[in-house]
Amino acid sequence: SCHRLILGISVLSLVTTMLAVVVCYQGEIKDRIGASRSTAMKKMQYRRKLLRSYYDPRSISQKTYFPPGSVAAVFNTPKCGTDTLANSFVKSFECGTNYGYIGQVLQFDCPEQRKVLRTHELQEGMERIRDARSLHPERNCMVVTAIRNPQVWLASLYMQTDEGYSLCDEYDITREDFVQKYRDWIVRSRGSIQHAITALRPPLLKMFGAQSLADEFMKMNTNGGYSILNYPSSSTSSPTSRTTSPFTNCQLLFLRMEDSKNWSNILSKLSPSLVVNPSPARADRCPAIAAHYHAIKNYKLTEEEKSLIVGGNVDAAEYFEVYTL
Repeated sequence: SCHRLILGISVLSLVTTMLAVVVCYQGEIKDRIGASRSTAMKKMQYRRKLLRSYYDPRSISQKTYFPPGSVAAVFNTPKCGTDTLANSFVKSFECGTNYGYIGQVLQFDCPEQRKVLRTHELQEGMERIRDARSLHPERNCMVVTAIRNPQVWLASLYMQTDEGYSLCDEYDITREDFVQKYRDWIVRSRGSIQHAITALRPPLLKMFGAQSLADEFMKMNTNGGYSILNYPSSSTSSPTSRTTSPFTNCQLLFLRMEDSKNWSNILSKLSPSLVVNPSPARADRCPAIAAHYHAIKNYKLTEEEKSLIVGGNVDAAEYFEVYTL
């Protein structure tokens, strides 16, 4: 319930700090063999711009759920609002420029020993959250993940590929050719698409005791787009122990992107300083093919295409079922 979210109120003084920001992009771009140099540069420029957006020098009042030593971890499927959610915590915690990649986990070390983690890789993320909680294993720990309509999610995922990036500024391609390229990609990449669906969200939900996506969607319908799960552990041992889950004493906030207009209200229940600032829309970043992108967002998969993606995987099948696709 919402009452479990609010564990206490601690009012900290306002801090106004003007910093010169030097952003060093430390992540690695995973390009397919044969990706063009210009495509790689576009990705790098976008990631640099995104990382710069994580820091806002304006002072923000920090209150309620996250006392010193708290951890906020965005463990998310790609193209499900990861950057938007991580950005909200980074700005709220006033993390500044003290961040870096540890493997495939982006970690922000914030004032008063708070930390923000951001990753698409569950196992690596679990190790980092264990390390992050080593100083204050008893302090608040919030894991955040989200889900998105597969029809829209697939279109967004396609535009994140090298092929999608290369088409961003392509003014001459017809809508029919664009849609056909998208359909060809679905068939060609069905294995990696299924992996993206099943590698993080299903096992994470199961670790926190979720019985099914349908059950969580019923909670979301009642709550206005979110559900809360407490880690089901009767163990009293420390989450930093290698024999204990790093999620011990953590909560999982499960969000639905179709209700993202409510995210600010939802997150404000954790802390009034948490404000959602969405990343730029794909159509704004790729105006040349905005109409084409709209076409693939509205493209309905054939039964054959859906079957290729699901491939008998029960988690992938459930994902399509809860959206009645």
